Amino acid sequence: MKTDTIFSYKDPRLCLYNDIREKRLYKEHQLFLVEGKHLVKRLVQSDFEVHSVLSTPKRAAGLDFIPSRTKVYLVSEALISRVVGFKFHRGVLALGKRKPDILLQQWQSPLHRLVVCPEINDVENLGVIIRNAAAFGVDALLIGPTCADPFSRRALRASMGAALKLPIIRSADLFRDIGDLKSRRIAILGSVIAEDAAPLEGLSVPEKWALLLGNEAQGLGQQWLEQCNRKVMIPINSDIDSLNVAVASGIFMFYLQKESC
Repeated sequence: MKTDTIFSYKDPRLCLYNDIREKRLYKEHQLFLVEGKHLVKRLVQSDFEVHSVLSTPKRAAGLDFIPSRTKVYLVSEALISRVVGFKFHRGVLALGKRKPDILLQQWQSPLHRLVVCPEINDVENLGVIIRNAAAFGVDALLIGPTCADPFSRRALRASMGAALKLPIIRSADLFRDIGDLKSRRIAILGSVIAEDAAPLEGLSVPEKWALLLGNEAQGLGQQWLEQCNRKVMIPINSDIDSLNVAVASGIFMFYLQKESC
């Protein structure tokens, strides 16, 4: 691993790291940021291109997995905190280069198990859903155009880097893409809390399924429920309105993959 030491906040090599809360990193440069040794390692081990790594000298001692071709910049702990805009304890950051969006029409591999997020707005919930999907053998995640960014810093942290491995299909027209799934004989399952929904336990799970998850505030909107072949629910105590969508997703996926094996 080769390193360059940077001493000045104004060094142009730091410009992309300055204030990691700014959206320009994503919109203008097509980059995403990961933080902490574990996520940096997963980025290096993925098929995403690594733009560069920023580390304190103390943390750099544990970065022997980084190939020599990758740019590694060393800065003091005070400087890295100034660069990111807050007291930063993880000591290492990396920038990865985004890939072109995966489109459903271009998908060639078999699809048997999908999770569909029409409009999940909370990035941490989305990150946990991605982690669950990877853990339970889902083939891909399909997200709507208003869904949160799965490659935002907090989503990647919540997914523990699973977004770097799980295929994420970004839809510009989710109604069209759900129709495409139906044409492939994939059953569309809507996750709801409703009297006319089938309880998850005892459900006859189809060979190929796509699970639709509603957003944090309203759940699945009527326009999405009308696209479903079946509505399914997790029975819960009547004095609780609903489960957190990320928690519910894990329960749904565990049962669906177990019963469809």
